[in-house]
Formats: sequence, C-alpha cells, structure tokens
Amino acid sequence: MRDQKRATYLIQDPYDDDALQFIRTIFTYFGLRPLCFYTDRKGRFYGERRFAELRGDRIEASLDVDLSDLPGFAREVAQRYDVLGVIPYREDTLELAAELSGLLGLDWNPAETVARFRNKHALKAFVKSQDPSVRVPACWLVHKLDDVVACRRAS
Repeated sequence: MRDQKRATYLIQDPYDDDALQFIRTIFTYFGLRPLCFYTDRKGRFYGERRFAELRGDRIEASLDVDLSDLPGFAREVAQRYDVLGVIPYREDTLELAAELSGLLGLDWNPAETVARFRNKHALKAFVKSQDPSVRVPACWLVHKLDDVVACRRAS
C-alpha cells in the first residue's frame, strides 16, 4: 500500500500575530497544520522563542529555505507533502508566495495574480483593462523627479 501524503500549506516567516491567527483559523476550520518555512535563521531563532505556538503541535514542520534554491525547496516539499496553498499573510510575503505557488503548480491563486498585488500600478491598469467602468484612481509611473512634476501639471 502506498503512503498517503499529508495535506498542508506553506506559510513564510510566521513569527507575527497575523500569521498565528491564520494558523489558528486554518487549523480550527480545516484541521490543517502548516509547513512553516523560514528565510532568516536569526529571525526564526527569535520568532520561535517569542511565539511558543510555533514550536507546538499545530505545526506540521518548520523548515529553513535557501532562497537561491527555491525550486529545490519546492520539489522536496512536494515529494513529502500534498501542499494545498501558500498563505501570503503580509505584503512582504506576496512575492515569494507567488513564486512558490507557480513552482508547486497550485492553481487556486495563480502566481501572476499574486504578483500583480505587489505592483499597484499594474493592478490598477489590469482592473481598468478588464472593466473600464470601474473607477480606478489615476496613477503614473514615477522614475525621476521630472515625472512627479509632469504628473502635477497634468492634474
């Protein structure tokens, strides 16, 4: 008989009250324990001490990730677990969540959609292109001071 992979989800650097609330809620409603992955060993050291819950029985596993080998990390995780999602609980976790979602072939939240939320200009342009009737605040890309001055004159 073949071993069944355990269902789980990924959450990055979860030493944060918001991350812990996601962990509690997902466990309560779905019974899933996260794979907590850490991008900074020092942050993990202090975070796990500050939030004892991260060392408790609601955590499937805690892993350190080498960001220079994210595809290797994704392959290793996918071999051992049935990863259902990557939770980007904070804006600074969106980019990595998008990349991991793509590497893991998760279609519940396409990587390009998650990545779009990291770029407000791209998000607004996308919304406007999908439905021109939606009111989207005006925005401009600014690369230098002259761009700011030009925007002020145009408004």
